[in-house]
Amino acid sequence: MLAKNTLRIVVSSLIIVLILLIGIPLIFDTAIICDANIANAQNDNPCLAQEATISAMMIEYQHLSFQATLDSGSYQGTITALESEVVPSITSVATREEGANTPPGTILEVGETWYQDGASLTLTDVVLSPGSYYGDFHMQFEFRNETTSPLIFEFPMDTFTAVDNLGNHFTDPHFHQLPGTFGCRPTQNLIDPGERIVFCEGHRLFLKGNITNSQVTEIIVAVREISRIQNAKWHFPITH
Repeated sequence: MLAKNTLRIVVSSLIIVLILLIGIPLIFDTAIICDANIANAQNDNPCLAQEATISAMMIEYQHLSFQATLDSGSYQGTITALESEVVPSITSVATREEGANTPPGTILEVGETWYQDGASLTLTDVVLSPGSYYGDFHMQFEFRNETTSPLIFEFPMDTFTAVDNLGNHFTDPHFHQLPGTFGCRPTQNLIDPGERIVFCEGHRLFLKGNITNSQVTEIIVAVREISRIQNAKWHFPITH
């Protein structure tokens, strides 16, 4: 009788061990590969949804220099790491409080506005025209006095600069022939509260540079000083 009980115990123990040996790796494999996040998984790939999320993030924010790397042991961990780097970068301007200055060092997108001490400056438009007589890179700015007092509006022509991702600087081909660009001479005006001025009397500011080089992927436009605006910057991607 004792022998039979002992045999039952041994057999039961072996069965339990086999279950553990087979079951635990399966459980951990699923957890490791996909962090058990298999909701909305498609076909037979439980990681598909997370892989798609990671791929989309890497494509959308490819202009940022990510420190996070894809960890095959934790897809959700990778997504979290990417979000921790992306979110602070893309919300710095969006979270600017009403009336507050744009934080120094911010790089805006075309169409966005730089705010500083009651003045605002917007890069409203950019047109690429490779090989044009006037210049390869045409841009338009708009200035607005948002204070309750008149502001002096003046700028030297060298306040505008542009540099590509290779470090090449764009120049105005007409700087040496004229006091300023066509229709955009250095000016000094008194701007009333709430008044808006479109630069260059509606003409564009022309800059010259090589934008056909396939290695040129972006241009940073900077404005050194216009009235109360200082060191404002905009980013413009170049696609080929």
